Amino acid sequence: MAKIIIENFMTSELGLSGNQLVLYAHLWAESKQGEETITNNYSRYAAAMNVTMPTYYSTLKGLEMRGLVKKMLGAKLKILKSA
Repeated sequence: MAKIIIENFMTSELGLSGNQLVLYAHLWAESKQGEETITNNYSRYAAAMNVTMPTYYSTLKGLEMRGLVKKMLGAKLKILKSA
C-alpha cells in the first residue's frame, strides 16, 4: 500500500471528506506511481481504511457517482481527476 498524502485540492477543489477522502487519497497515491489504471484490491483498501466491506463499497460508489473514479474491465480502476 502506498503512503497517502491528503493534498489540498482533494478537500478544496473536489470537496472530499471522511472515508471518500481517505479512499481517494489511497487511489490517487497508487495512480501517481505511473499506472494509468490500478487494480482494485477491495479487501486491502478496506483493511487500510479500517472499514467493513459494505462501507468500502458504498465509499467507492460515492466516488464513482462524483465522477472521480471509473471502474474498468475486471478489477481495474481509473482515477479521473487529480491536481
